[in-house]
Amino acid sequence: MNNFVDIETVIARILLEIGDEEHKRYYTRAAQWALDAFRRINVHESPFYLERKVTLDADLYYFNTPVDMVKLLSVGIYRGGEFWPFTKKA
Repeated sequence: MNNFVDIETVIARILLEIGDEEHKRYYTRAAQWALDAFRRINVHESPFYLERKVTLDADLYYFNTPVDMVKLLSVGIYRGGEFWPFTKKA
């Protein structure tokens, strides 16, 4: 038995649930919902996701990355127990 579901199946199920499986007017929105859910699962449920606190050098504005880092997802601070990512305005 295969326990994997591809992203197209998830999007199709979302479109079916909202009644737009025929016209697919909300395909982009459904894809974003699916990808956001996938990210939340990876961040909150994956045994491979780790948060690491790093110290920013105040003079040079750099930090040393952990040696086991694969990909940097977000940089930010915790305020009141909630994570606030630093974002760049376009």
